[in-house]
Amino acid sequence: MTFSPEFRLTAACCRLDGPARDAAVRAVATEVHWDRLLQIVARHRVEGLVYAALAAARVAPPPDVAARLREAATAIAAESLALAAESARLQAALDRAGLVNLVLKGAALDGLAWGRLGLKRAWDIDLLVLPDDAMAARGVLEATGYELGDPTDPGAAAFAIWVGLSKESAFRHRQTGRIVELRWRLADAAGLLPDLSAASPTQTASVAGALTLRTLAEAELIAYLCVHGASHAWSRLKWLADLGALLARRTEAERADLYARAQDLGAGNTAALAFRLCARLLDIPIPAAVGTEIAANRKAARLETLALDALDGGGATEIAARRGFNDRILLSQFLFADGWAFRLAELRRQATSLDDHMRLRLPPSLAFLYIPVRLPLWVWRRLGRRRT
Repeated sequence: MTFSPEFRLTAACCRLDGPARDAAVRAVATEVHWDRLLQIVARHRVEGLVYAALAAARVAPPPDVAARLREAATAIAAESLALAAESARLQAALDRAGLVNLVLKGAALDGLAWGRLGLKRAWDIDLLVLPDDAMAARGVLEATGYELGDPTDPGAAAFAIWVGLSKESAFRHRQTGRIVELRWRLADAAGLLPDLSAASPTQTASVAGALTLRTLAEAELIAYLCVHGASHAWSRLKWLADLGALLARRTEAERADLYARAQDLGAGNTAALAFRLCARLLDIPIPAAVGTEIAANRKAARLETLALDALDGGGATEIAARRGFNDRILLSQFLFADGWAFRLAELRRQATSLDDHMRLRLPPSLAFLYIPVRLPLWVWRRLGRRRT
């Protein structure tokens, strides 16, 4: 693919800081249309990274562009610090309740990948608990000022159905409006990361001053980031930037070991996809020890084509407006792993609608009916939206 100069500059700014990044930034900066750059940077939510990289490379945008980047970076820094403090408060509350928990991505990942906060825009906090603790964790969040937003039915029975079929639930703080996504599984696609949970090996991330957060250990975290990015077709550079910063800090041999560990942990073809994207967009070489394997992975190559289209052709908002693109993302998930067992499990997952389960409460003996009724119920919902 041929990328726009604005996208190439944004990607260059998303590399780990150093002379190589500065040279890459200067090499493309003379070609960009700055107003267009602002749009792409905002779409990928990397205003802080771009502002810092341009300053380090001594590239001076037009004054109005520099002012807008500086304003965005300042706002991101303030919000990131607030989210980090809130993450620590919630992790402490879950700890006091005796619930095993981790902070995913967010401030913890900023500390590990970049050594500082405020480089990427974030809007929520991701917490991981064990599936059996989801209801208790909900109680902790509600006691600390949050209310359940998704599912909309607050009943215990409805929440139990949701926990059984979904991987996360959304909460909103009653006063600040801040969002927390409570997770109890790490992947939608069946069979990916099967043994990864809140009880997996951990590491402590230094975030700001004495503030620390507990998150997944490095190999487990990288495996999760590979799956998470692929699940969204890597449609935002901020996700790839985080993974790239972690990998760029490691030697070639260590990166090869991390790739092998991602395979062992059940990341499937998403690991090969992530390493290909990091090589193409962030100039992080694929380790020679696994280069042949990654290059020969045809499913990863197909996933890469979709991801590059999503990255350069639109963020999440734009993708929602592109006819059929979300369907392409759903279909791409059949490529995440190999074997008919995986494909059948994924087909069963995608053929079962969570919304149908929440609206139509069938007894377990009739659960097989959810698949044949999905199409008529989907048509009914579409007609209802059209009438509205």
